Amino acid sequence: NGKDKTSAGTPLIVITDIGRDIDDALALVMLSSLKKIFILNPLAVIVTLPPLEDRACLARTVLDSLGMHDVPVGLGTDEACPSEITLKPFNGITQQNPFYFERGSSLMARTLSEAEDKSVKLLCLANLKDISDLIIKQEALFRTKVKEVVIMGGASHLEAREQLVPDEAASNNSCDLTAARHVYAECQQHSIPTTTISRYAAYGCPLLVSFLDGLKKTNHLLAGEIHNSNFKSMQQLWKKVNMPSWMPGRGKLPARCNREWFLDFFKVKVDDSTDLLREILQGSALYLYDSLATLTCVDAYVDFHFTPKCCMIAGTVHRLIGTPSSSGVANIYYLVNEMEGLLKEAFNLSLEGMHLHTNKWEISEEVDNERESKPESSAELNKETSFGGEVYDEKKDTV
Repeated sequence: NGKDKTSAGTPLIVITDIGRDIDDALALVMLSSLKKIFILNPLAVIVTLPPLEDRACLARTVLDSLGMHDVPVGLGTDEACPSEITLKPFNGITQQNPFYFERGSSLMARTLSEAEDKSVKLLCLANLKDISDLIIKQEALFRTKVKEVVIMGGASHLEAREQLVPDEAASNNSCDLTAARHVYAECQQHSIPTTTISRYAAYGCPLLVSFLDGLKKTNHLLAGEIHNSNFKSMQQLWKKVNMPSWMPGRGKLPARCNREWFLDFFKVKVDDSTDLLREILQGSALYLYDSLATLTCVDAYVDFHFTPKCCMIAGTVHRLIGTPSSSGVANIYYLVNEMEGLLKEAFNLSLEGMHLHTNKWEISEEVDNERESKPESSAELNKETSFGGEVYDEKKDTV
């Protein structure tokens, strides 16, 4: 019932376009950590943008690998963005589709109808089309059940008009600007608070790419896939920025994104003796936009880690985190440590009870012979590693 959902943490519905990069996957990792400590209670994950079923399979696999088997995945809107965004999933995950996925609109409506009034937060890590459609089709549910809308995008406060408007340059907003304007307008009209976190907040608290090495050492397969996927993406981007702007191999990369832009944006310091590839992989910046947005669903984290601009509109507070002049981050050191700790803890907790053999994946013949000669203790049995009865096999670098 509704009370059970709130006692497990703040009820949350997530809208994501997982598969575009590693950021959305890490946001679900962050969500897993916050779920396990009863701070957030994810009720549903809605995937948006084509190919929907592939994105849904990816989301389902990520959730399951983190122990969130109870969180349903729904198929959201499938209207392609003008930029023709495509899915780049982790290797092999979406080659088969053994799952059945409910339509996101019905999943959200059912989930909200079962919740207590003003209890559910909506976290949008993609374009706002799905929330816009929810308002159009289920306005009463939206007005009575939604506590707050948290948006990864950007907005500005027009003080003279006492109005909040979406930033047209923000990627998620520009994907469907009409939907973004509609959602902001409806939230203000019906006094539903919003928290908008922009790319400038992420720029204000970069992590190091080398942090992903530490995640990979947890031996969680998803951590390894995320690490390897980022490795390849960085390599490909570096190759493109070193091409002349007229070369077709750059794809749709803007002309301004050249070698100098790369070194500046990712905060890579080089000189004549620098091994550039090593610097890219170990010393460059990592911007986790969606993980930050997930963190801002928790009011206590917002109060401690951020300095939002609070805009009072018709008696309701709307928070803006990150502007061109201020990242909105209170203390970079504390925030980065918080994020790194939560992400690493999520992988460690999901592997609790699973022990890796220290020498080889197979049980040696010597150990087998020893077991034949004496009874096995429970501690000795736990040295053998399996997932659902199958021997654990470490995935190769295949991303």
